[in-house]
Amino acid sequence: MDYSGRHEDQDLLELVAVIGFSLKFPQDATSAEALWHILVERKSAMSDIPRDRLSLDAIYHPTRHDALPIRGAYFLREDLGVFDADFPSISPAETVASDPNQRILFETSFTAFETQGFASTICEVPEPLCTLAFHQ
Repeated sequence: MDYSGRHEDQDLLELVAVIGFSLKFPQDATSAEALWHILVERKSAMSDIPRDRLSLDAIYHPTRHDALPIRGAYFLREDLGVFDADFPSISPAETVASDPNQRILFETSFTAFETQGFASTICEVPEPLCTLAFHQ
């Protein structure tokens, strides 16, 4: 550090701008406002494990080391199988084969761009460039 109070490598730092915001949180936290409400009210978003996602009866046991010792966790309320594949021009075969986490990442990334007005211009370009734009 020099006498001005600045670190020598401070000039090498780059500024970062937050250009959009998107989230996927459990239960009722479906928007930034809803998440804030949950935090202010000190509510828990934990719920029982949904039966359509996991057969809890088959793997739960409170003390066995080879079993799941919990009955709840934090789950998105939405149906993870729902995805508008026509929107990003993904083939039906690709949609079925893709991991729900990949689809959620795509949706939240697009929403972050959309909140700042960039999404319509990004996805008007060919797919490889659209992917590059999201990567950068």
